[in-house]
Amino acid sequence: MTCHRWRMTSTRTPTRRAPTLIVYVQVGLALVAATILGFRAARTAIGQAVPEVDTTSHLLGALAVGVAASLTVAAAVLLLAGRRGPALAALGVTLLMELVILGAVASPPRLIAALPLGLAMALFVLTRPVPAGAPRTAAAVALLLMLPVGFQYLVSGLVVPAPDLYGMYALFALLLAGTAILARRRSWWVLAVPPLAAGLWFLLISIGGQYFGWQP
Repeated sequence: MTCHRWRMTSTRTPTRRAPTLIVYVQVGLALVAATILGFRAARTAIGQAVPEVDTTSHLLGALAVGVAASLTVAAAVLLLAGRRGPALAALGVTLLMELVILGAVASPPRLIAALPLGLAMALFVLTRPVPAGAPRTAAAVALLLMLPVGFQYLVSGLVVPAPDLYGMYALFALLLAGTAILARRRSWWVLAVPPLAAGLWFLLISIGGQYFGWQP
């Protein structure tokens, strides 16, 4: 009598981790930004308070804001799916569009969506584990976002007088150096520098206009 041993082999299916609280916060921030952008797309489509009067410009502006809103929704879906690298890229592209393109082609409120977008990106520093390749993506996104922020500092000379302007240039140089250092170290904190730099610029311009008489 021959005994046959049957070896039971079990195939393990990879289990996906449930989203953490931070991921849900990021998703919420992304959806807030998408709602703001959707509202702007609707206003732009009907020609309400748009920079140009041409109907074609209205439609192109509405299309641009619609693309930004769609990218933000896609980022929220990618976050829930655990694909944080592509989600980070989608948020970064949307924030870059908000800072550089949408203000010139779409209806207000301008730059409001940049706040939830920046916060959602900054929260990546609190998420673990770090996916492969994501630190490089974060560094590239942060450096790209520093370009429009740097342009804001560059044209500050239209408002800020010379002695104070040099201080703003020095501040941006320090922030840019910090971005480069964090990018070299592949730190997630690099994503916090562009929103910080933009916030400091708005704060300084507001304080200067209120108390020091900075005027264009």
